[in-house]
Amino acid sequence: MIKALSDRKQHRREHQTVRVRRFAPKVQRFIRWYEKDGDRLIGEVELKGIKLLALQTLFGEVKSNPMYANYQIFPRQKPFLERFLGIPLQLDSYDYFVECSAA
Repeated sequence: MIKALSDRKQHRREHQTVRVRRFAPKVQRFIRWYEKDGDRLIGEVELKGIKLLALQTLFGEVKSNPMYANYQIFPRQKPFLERFLGIPLQLDSYDYFVECSAA
């Protein structure tokens, strides 16, 4: 009787459904700007409320790319980001990047 009971428990353990959750690290995204002649950080603003899909579309990335790399902001991205942030981007004076940091 004891052996039969332990066999049933073992059978259940072997046939349990394994639930796999995808790990999505928490990140913060920023726009950071640097001096053009050098690499000194001039300023940053956090990108709160912008969806990853919007950034992927803006930078021409596929949906599977989590965009952990740094992306330089060019004139074609400037209007969207200025509307979203409510501040002007001075691309002639500074180099701007969308950057990602662990939260």
